[in-house]
Amino acid sequence: MGMSDFAGSTFVHSVSGWAALAGALILGARKGKYGPGGQVNAMPGSSMPLATLGTFILWVGWFGFDGASQLAMGSIGDISNIPASSPTPTSPPPVSSLP
Repeated sequence: MGMSDFAGSTFVHSVSGWAALAGALILGARKGKYGPGGQVNAMPGSSMPLATLGTFILWVGWFGFDGASQLAMGSIGDISNIPASSPTPTSPPPVSSLP
């Protein structure tokens, strides 16, 4: 097919995307999001410290996941891919949550 599905990421992300869409369709909008006549009400975040803490917890978890996704350490090339692939995709979330 001309593609490589590294660690099953295509399956994982497509299934979770479809599940999120189904959940959003079933649950609908949050209470208080829309007023009478369809006006949109602003809903600010509830806690920036907790959102930042959650982001950093996910960030640390990604380091373990990315390293374990390599699945093989049979050569120097395999081992060198781990530090090259871990920090790059995980750096935007914590940086974007900083004020």
